[in-house]
Amino acid sequence: MAQSICHQDLTPLHYFRGYVKSLVYADKPRTIEALKHNIELVIHEIPSDLCEKVIQNWIDRIHCTARSRDGHLNDVIFHT
Repeated sequence: MAQSICHQDLTPLHYFRGYVKSLVYADKPRTIEALKHNIELVIHEIPSDLCEKVIQNWIDRIHCTARSRDGHLNDVIFHT
């Protein structure tokens, strides 16, 4: 299940926090044990291709930032 990266997803960790949180709470766990179980399950099931896409998107945004020399980033496309 892929999600698009939004402007608040400044680093891969920001993106994965939102991604994991959305899946962890999907079934509304009622106990700490259920929450821990969901966290472990979701983290172990993150597809490797999703990791690669998120990292590549981050690298692309770093390059855009460097090219902009502190200017606006109008040409940045956020995608996975």
